[in-house]
Amino acid sequence: MNWQSFIKKLEKDFRISDNELELKTSISSKVFYNLKKGATKKPNQVTIKKLEEGLNIKIDDSDTNKIAYSQNLFDENIELFNVSGNEYPVVSQILGEDLFSTHNIIGTIVLPYSKKENCFVVICNEQKAFGFLRKGDKVLIDIDSKLTNDSLVAARLKSSRQLLKYYRELPENFIQFYSENISDSLIVKKDEIEVIYSGVLLIRNV
Repeated sequence: MNWQSFIKKLEKDFRISDNELELKTSISSKVFYNLKKGATKKPNQVTIKKLEEGLNIKIDDSDTNKIAYSQNLFDENIELFNVSGNEYPVVSQILGEDLFSTHNIIGTIVLPYSKKENCFVVICNEQKAFGFLRKGDKVLIDIDSKLTNDSLVAARLKSSRQLLKYYRELPENFIQFYSENISDSLIVKKDEIEVIYSGVLLIRNV
């Protein structure tokens, strides 16, 4: 994926227009226009830094044909702008019954997060199972991270159903799980939830 496709994908992922992107990053919409049209092959480092800071992401363009980015979701322990990181177990590639079981570890991965204990990674391999997440996306789960409204969470209901969705607490002890569209959501009582963990880092497969 070159810069031309990458900028288009960023706008799609963040559901943002050129003008909104300009407001968030202080980069002229003309710059984005030229990148998307291919008139500019690659932005300068100042533009890349503004893009990273405006969207709270880290861009990896070491391979100009495979530009990628990682996204800080909600946690202050993320070290996106440092090369340091820790190794975490990948416990599952799908939301199956053994998602949270340590015996289901299929490998390890190094990610830029400063806390090592009680963390694991889920790699999505079936787009239809996750809605807004795509095949190859990686989600770092921190079991100890505080749940906040509109955070990405991994949850298991007492019915054994597994979820990887956004979280929102509602009145009367109800919890809402949703993807991109609030109307396409699942609302359950708190006592129907067996376990729920917060996601702290989303690595997009672009």
